[in-house]
Amino acid sequence: MDRLKVTQNIQLSNLLHTYAVKFLEFRVIREIFSHILNSSPIGYLILTGSKTYISHQNTVAKIEMGRICPACGEENTEFIMGLCGDCYSRRNDIIKIPGVISVDLCPRCESIRHEGRWRKIDKNGFISQIIEEKARILDQIKNIRMEIDHLVEDRWVNQLKITLSGNLAGKPVEKIALTEIRFVPRVCENCSKQSGNYYEAIIQLRSERGWLYDDEINRFQSMVEDMVAEERRKDNRGAFITKWEMKKEGANVYLSTRDLGKKISRKLRNELGGKLRESRSVVGRKDGRDLYRFTFSLRLPRYKKGDIVLANRKPAIIKSYKKGIDLVSGKEVRLRGDERIIGDLSSSFKGIVVNMDRTVLEIVSDDGSIVKIRRPLFKISIGDEIDVVDTDEGRWALPRGIP
Repeated sequence: MDRLKVTQNIQLSNLLHTYAVKFLEFRVIREIFSHILNSSPIGYLILTGSKTYISHQNTVAKIEMGRICPACGEENTEFIMGLCGDCYSRRNDIIKIPGVISVDLCPRCESIRHEGRWRKIDKNGFISQIIEEKARILDQIKNIRMEIDHLVEDRWVNQLKITLSGNLAGKPVEKIALTEIRFVPRVCENCSKQSGNYYEAIIQLRSERGWLYDDEINRFQSMVEDMVAEERRKDNRGAFITKWEMKKEGANVYLSTRDLGKKISRKLRNELGGKLRESRSVVGRKDGRDLYRFTFSLRLPRYKKGDIVLANRKPAIIKSYKKGIDLVSGKEVRLRGDERIIGDLSSSFKGIVVNMDRTVLEIVSDDGSIVKIRRPLFKISIGDEIDVVDTDEGRWALPRGIP
């Protein structure tokens, strides 16, 4: 224990500094000192461990760290670094945040670059997210609430007032911090590629007949656009169509990535049928590696769905690539791909079966005429309404469900 005589206020101040009584305010010590000594400048200050004594004759006033806040005199409270929560929050930054936060924003697609990735996200939601990430809040604060007010808001600058409130050492506390979100215009990689006509894959649609029907081209375009839109809805920002190209022999679509071209071409084959081939060519080098472009060539058969072909000397209606329905047996058949087309559904008409024997059906058509056709092997009864198709090899009944 050190016992030191104090004769002047300035000496008391120096004494506090000398003994590093860090959190004792000179004003509080002076008031206690003056009260005990009846305004006399003579007295003793005794420092021992975490306790401070001020003595005059037989009187001792005690400030015990942990029972009394040395800054405001609050008794019987929780403490943090020797101060009550209220006094600590006034003297220290309980929330720290950079004065300026810079964020890359693509002026073309409004995507935001965050953690090294460009993402299409809500701007207001992102501001709340980045504030939570950048703010450093004192660990001891409980029941944290944070309010964000926009002082200035435009496309490129958001000035914000952040109000932090909570509970610190049993005391309600509140602190205000100011920051500014600056959105820096920077074109994202995908927009840069798209504007530069970048592509990695080409899908070529062709037909064995040497040309495409208009409905085949329209369906091709519609399916590709729908699939690219679906990829973008899944946050695949790298999916885009670079351009379309129409040629005498077919149609080409240029796509942003190989994976996109591969995925779409396989779906097209499953829907449209045909043969799919993949090839690649070197277009340059980067970082010592070859760069490739990929071509996916989808060749449709000469016939399309709904065409009538002669397969194994029997008529069959095309169901999908290399699959058809035999119009005699009603069963599915495999096709080679080179079958001769003998008709299509555009020549079909409806009729009612009015009579039949083992080999012939007698039908009354829509216009009232009576038509006789070969009786198929699949089930048909008198009174049934059926579809009949007219082909180069005669008229045939269509199985139920077709077309």
